[in-house]
Amino acid sequence: AIGTGRDGFGLTPFAGTNCLWRREVLEELGGIIYGSVTEDTLTSNKCHASGYISKYACEDLAWGEAPVTAAAAMLQRLRWAKGAVQNGIFAFRDLKRKDKSENELKEFLSFRRQSRSPHNRFVRLMFWLDSTMYPILGIGAYFYVFVAMYYLISSQPPIAPESIINLSGAFISYYAVRYMVFFVAYWGVSQVDLLRAMETWFTYVIPHLVGMYEALNPNAKLSWVQNTGEGIRKHWTEWVNIFIAFLLIAGIAFRLVAFLTIDGGCRPWNSFGALFFGIFALAMIWPMVSMSINERLNSAKSAEKYRDNKGVKLPVAPLMAFFTIAGVMFLASWVDVPCGRQSRLPLNLANGIDESFFTEDT
Repeated sequence: AIGTGRDGFGLTPFAGTNCLWRREVLEELGGIIYGSVTEDTLTSNKCHASGYISKYACEDLAWGEAPVTAAAAMLQRLRWAKGAVQNGIFAFRDLKRKDKSENELKEFLSFRRQSRSPHNRFVRLMFWLDSTMYPILGIGAYFYVFVAMYYLISSQPPIAPESIINLSGAFISYYAVRYMVFFVAYWGVSQVDLLRAMETWFTYVIPHLVGMYEALNPNAKLSWVQNTGEGIRKHWTEWVNIFIAFLLIAGIAFRLVAFLTIDGGCRPWNSFGALFFGIFALAMIWPMVSMSINERLNSAKSAEKYRDNKGVKLPVAPLMAFFTIAGVMFLASWVDVPCGRQSRLPLNLANGIDESFFTEDT
C-alpha cells in the first residue's frame, strides 16, 4: 500500500530487499547509511533529500520472506518503530551539524542536486513525518478502544450533538477532507491492503510503544528486535491484544444483557450504536488475536506446520445457527420489557403512558 501510494510522487521508500540502486547514487550517499536498526529507510530518506526519485514495480519479480507468526510480526514492528524514532533523531542532529568542509566533489554534487530539485519538497516532508511519527500516531487506536469500552458499559455516546448542524460540523466536514486526502494518496491500492493497514494500526500499538521507549533510552532493553521471517512463536506483547479482545467481547455481551435489564429495552439507538462501535474495534484486532490464540493452542514445533497459521478456525455453520437462535431469543425477550410492551400498544395510547406505568404486576 505504501509503495503504490508513494510511487506517483517518485518517493517509494527503500524496503531493504528486492531493490535496484544506481551505483553513482549510493556513491554520492556514501553507501548504505548505518546507525539505525532500519538503515534501509534512513538511506532512502537521504536519497530523496538529495533530489533523487524512486519508483515502485508492482509486479511479482522476486520472493521475500515475511513473518510467519504473530509474535515475529510484532517484534518486526518493534524494530521498525525503534528505527523510525532513531531516524527522526538523526535528522534533527543533521540540522544542527553542518559540514563546513568543501572540495570539488561536494561542489559538483551540490550543483547536480540543485539542477534536479524535484518539486516534491512538501510531499516529501509529509511522507518523512509519516515514516517517522507513525509509532506515536498509533496510540490513537487505544483511545478508540477505550471510548468503545466506555460506550459499551454506559451506553452513553462519547459525543451527543443536539442538531444535525452540529453533527455535520463535527464529523462530516472532517471525514470528507480526511478521506479525500486518503484516497488521493492511496489511489490504486487494493481495498484489502487498505483494510490490512487499518488492522495493523490497532494491533501494533504495544510494539510501537516499546520501540519508541528503546529508541529514546539506548540503555533500556525490554525486548530484542526481530528480523523478517524469523520463527519465534510467542511473545508477551501478544497478551495485550488478547486481553483487549476479551474486554471487548465481555463489553458486547454486557451491553446486550444491560439493554434488556438495566435499560428496560429503551433507547435502542444508544445500545446498538455501542455494539457497532465495539464490534468494529474487535474486528480490527481479531485477525492478529486469532493467530496468537492458535499459536498457543497448537503444540507443533515445526516451522512448516505453523507457517500456514491463519488463525483459529471457527465452525462457521454452528456459529451461524447459534447467533440466529440467540437473535430470535433476544428479540423475544425485548417484547416483554417495559419499552417492548409499550411498543405493542396503539400509537395514541403509547404516547400518553409513562414508562413507570409498567410494573411487575402488569
